[in-house]
Amino acid sequence: NGVGYYGLVGTPDIDYFDRSTSLGSGLTAEYRTSDNIGTGRGANGMGNTAEIAGVDVNDTRRQKYVPDDLVEYEVRRTEGGEWMNYTRNFVSGNYNVYLRVACRAVQTVNLDRVTSDPSTIGQTTAPLGVFQVPSTMMLGLYRYVPLTDAAGKPAVLTLSGTNTLRLTVGGPATNVTQYTMYLNYLMFAPATVTRVVLQSASAVSGPYTDDGSAVFNEAAGTFTIPLSGNIRFYRLRHTTQPFPAPDRLVVLRIEGNNIILQDIPIR
Repeated sequence: NGVGYYGLVGTPDIDYFDRSTSLGSGLTAEYRTSDNIGTGRGANGMGNTAEIAGVDVNDTRRQKYVPDDLVEYEVRRTEGGEWMNYTRNFVSGNYNVYLRVACRAVQTVNLDRVTSDPSTIGQTTAPLGVFQVPSTMMLGLYRYVPLTDAAGKPAVLTLSGTNTLRLTVGGPATNVTQYTMYLNYLMFAPATVTRVVLQSASAVSGPYTDDGSAVFNEAAGTFTIPLSGNIRFYRLRHTTQPFPAPDRLVVLRIEGNNIILQDIPIR
């Protein structure tokens, strides 16, 4: 509606935590005018004629804001350990997440899910991933930084309905990272999740159908199928098209009254 969360008032230690005790973290609060979090129009550090003339600018403006001549806003004057909660209603699905950010010092920003009542103090959280924010040299130069998992791979979030997510500036509060980052927005992009389905047939030539008796253990990478006493042939169906290059080997063994198929990466 062109207004969003403009001018709303957050509650410290419930909606956000900021080390500053001054509105806007000591500068004019231009988006959340009654909060201690620093919020501002555009970004400084662009070094162009608009900035020199005292006009708040940004490198780009999202198209949805253009018809109403709305500006971009940033969270600014960040320090390590500060956090902000965001409650949104998500269409059920899998998402990759990107943080649009400008930064003068390498640092991390964590994304967590609030797992307790988000309207009370002392909330509990569960980690979802981390944004490894590089230095973009200037606070007017932005990058889309992907959310990654513990292995450094792009994280995929499964979200549905109302969720409260927390963005936390990583590391301790030090002079090295103090006031060196502008946070523009989070982008949730639909993600394709690869699934492997076990199929079986009574003849090697098929026809093959999904085997409803198979139980998949994702952590162990195994399918468990009850022994039936009949000859069965198995194959894996990949849910991603086109089928990716082979990167795994399936090993079969018998344990008790079950067949165990183990999915083993080969590179």
